[in-house]
Amino acid sequence: MIGNSGKQWLACAVGLAVVACTDAIAPPPPPVKVAFTVQPSNATAGVAIDPVVTVAIQDASGDLVPSATNVVTVTIGTNPGSGTLAGTASVTAVNGVATFSNLRIDRAGTGYTLTASADGLTGATSTAFAITAGSATKLVFISQPTDAIAGVAISPAIGVAIEDASGNTVTSAMDVVTLAVGTNPGGGTLTGTTGIAAVNGVATFSNLYLDKAGPGYTLTATATGLTSATSAAFAIAAAPAARLGFTVQPSDAMGGAAITPPVQVTALDPFGNVATAFQESVTVALGGNPTPGTLSGTTTVRAVGGIATFGDLSIAQVSAGYTLTASAGGLTGLSSTAFAIVKPTGSLRITAATSGAAPDPDGYAACIDPAPDGQGGTICGAGGAVPVNGSVTLTVDTGGHAVLLTGLAANCAVSGDNPRAAHNSRGETAQVAFVVACSPPALHITTATSGTSFAPAGYYVCLDPTYDYDDAEYCGPNSSPIGANSAVTVPVAPGSHVVELQGVPDNCTVGGDNPRTVEAGADVPFALTCFAIGGVRVRTATTGTDVDPDAYRVCVDRSPNDCYWRAPARANDAITISGVTAEPHTVRLTGIGGNCTVSGGTVRAVSVPPNGTVDVGFNASCVFAERIAFSYYGTITVVHADGSAAHPVAAGWAPAWSPGGSRLAFECGGDVCAIDGDGTGYARLTLDGAANQHPTWSPDGLKIAFAATHAGTTDLYVMAASGSGVVRLTKNVGFLGSPAWSPDGTRIAFDCRVAAGNDDICVVNADGSGFARLTSDPARDYDAAWKPDGSALAFVTTRYGADQIVLISSAGGSVTRVGLLGWGPAWSPDGTQLAVVQAYGDYPDIYDYIVTANTDGSNVRVVTEGDQPAWKPHP
Repeated sequence: MIGNSGKQWLACAVGLAVVACTDAIAPPPPPVKVAFTVQPSNATAGVAIDPVVTVAIQDASGDLVPSATNVVTVTIGTNPGSGTLAGTASVTAVNGVATFSNLRIDRAGTGYTLTASADGLTGATSTAFAITAGSATKLVFISQPTDAIAGVAISPAIGVAIEDASGNTVTSAMDVVTLAVGTNPGGGTLTGTTGIAAVNGVATFSNLYLDKAGPGYTLTATATGLTSATSAAFAIAAAPAARLGFTVQPSDAMGGAAITPPVQVTALDPFGNVATAFQESVTVALGGNPTPGTLSGTTTVRAVGGIATFGDLSIAQVSAGYTLTASAGGLTGLSSTAFAIVKPTGSLRITAATSGAAPDPDGYAACIDPAPDGQGGTICGAGGAVPVNGSVTLTVDTGGHAVLLTGLAANCAVSGDNPRAAHNSRGETAQVAFVVACSPPALHITTATSGTSFAPAGYYVCLDPTYDYDDAEYCGPNSSPIGANSAVTVPVAPGSHVVELQGVPDNCTVGGDNPRTVEAGADVPFALTCFAIGGVRVRTATTGTDVDPDAYRVCVDRSPNDCYWRAPARANDAITISGVTAEPHTVRLTGIGGNCTVSGGTVRAVSVPPNGTVDVGFNASCVFAERIAFSYYGTITVVHADGSAAHPVAAGWAPAWSPGGSRLAFECGGDVCAIDGDGTGYARLTLDGAANQHPTWSPDGLKIAFAATHAGTTDLYVMAASGSGVVRLTKNVGFLGSPAWSPDGTRIAFDCRVAAGNDDICVVNADGSGFARLTSDPARDYDAAWKPDGSALAFVTTRYGADQIVLISSAGGSVTRVGLLGWGPAWSPDGTQLAVVQAYGDYPDIYDYIVTANTDGSNVRVVTEGDQPAWKPHP
């Protein structure tokens, strides 16, 4: 035969006669056992054993059985580290061999073995091998902190191990481990050596302690590069009592009353913890007494849980600066903070019950212990508001008090005493009740008039006057007549009211305030004194030229007013001012033009006779006056060049004199109008409302040039002085406005914009031909005005910053600075002066004023507030 080593086996069959033999393959021996063919080697905890472990299935002779497919299982045999085998521990044999490629053990140890087994086969045990710890990854408390006493080292010592990921102590680790307080219920401080280098992978802390008592402390362990750990909770108890402390200090209290909140004295250990085990008696006593005082109540109390509470301590004597001392056998005592014993107090509950009509809605005021203030008033020791039907409770010293109810309306009265007496005791509330009755409120107004020449019809009482939009006083239905010596009763609402006596003649004076403020229900007496009256007859006589058309105003004084009685008077007139008190007066003539003088002056002293008339005369002579027309907030006004004798002419803007000075052309609501200088002869010259602006007369007075806007384009137009024959003079020349006719009548200057964004002065001939640009500076040039002799033009420029006046030859060329700020220049007829507009004031209150100055900028004089001046030509 051939064995399983490859030999052939001979198979024979035996019969009776012959023997027959043939070649055949016999079955292999069966598997009977398992054996480790690759033994487990030393490895790191948690890391697969390498090389991989293999187990063979063998027959009885120890030969491999290649056909075996049994399931082989390995387990830990000897287990010195109490480890756990992980990985695929049961493997089906392939070609008779089971291969275990991922076996690992989690716990370190020396002398581990594995056992291999398969159903029906004899098992095997591996050779011994070791598992070592892996790399350090974390910290673990292996000896937890235990409960301890404040200031005493925690015992047994705390141990913190450095472990690998599988929980094995890394004995080679020498990292420094640091402990700190984690949860800190008592606010304690950890003292001792808190940073220890590990020995054989373990850091041991033997001298740590905490100073503050509390339950639920934890510690945290940290080391660089390792996961930290938190200990189990533990408690720190207080150390034995060493001293006393006031944990509730004595507070200010009333004499004889218990000090609240109750004083507490606590036994403390050296670290300030409450020594809860302390149960001895604690005694308190007065310390530094500012005055002889006695401490009453239970002054010795046994501590409970380390705290002694004194609930009924009191001192009768009133003073400040008291202290308490605390003592207990064997413990250090101490003194409290200072406190005061104050005068005992109680309360007064003050009530008001009000009935009747119209009670004071503001209620009343309670005045406790009223006293004179030395100036006719009252001062109160205490006080508070009391509702009409309500109460107020006030804290006051114990004892007797006087209570005064104040603030009553004049129509209300207190029933019974006011003030009234009250008495209260410590901590008690005394009741003080007031009953108030109110009658319908009214004002009783009386007049008492003495003297002479008083109005027999009497006066008017104005109650609570109001004022209209123009601050004019208005009484309306609140006005009642009253005789010169009479009385009237007026129903009113509760509260304050203003009463004014009106219709008082000029010769009568009211004693005291008028108007005056009173309370409802009050008596309001008015005492009047009247003086005899007469009249002042004034005659005015005026000669000369340029007489002021608005004439004059006559004023008669009454101290302190220089113009108490007044009346207008024409230049030649006779007027009478009646009702003037019969006494010495001063009569003044005002409104006189600067070109006029009054013989003997403008002031006359007179004595007005009773029931008679005194005569006063004023003789004035006037000479020629320079005049300037201007616009004042939309009104054409003419004024003397010295600022006197201003009079309005018509509503409008931009006045322009005719050559002879008899008429004015001006803007009037989108058209051009004309009027005589005295305000007569009004005429509307244009009727299309096409923004017709800036009129200027031709020197012969027959034409007017002006700016007008048609189809969105502004150009220069000219018309007859009557408004007929309108002709357009410019087109596409950049005309902006403000035309000015030259004195010789040949040219018209105007504002123009030939180049975009560049305002200049341009001229054309009077027939519209010969357009020329006089200026071309990048700055703005505008508002040209011809010098009366035609040699130059004044205009406004921004070349030097702010708007200012410059001069240029009528032929063009360079400009000359006048040294005068402003705009809107107008020449005097003789060419020696300029009128311009300047701004005065501070933002936002800035106003335009017309000033005059010499052509070199000197002698600047303010004429009047206004704009757009036009100097009147000489006739």
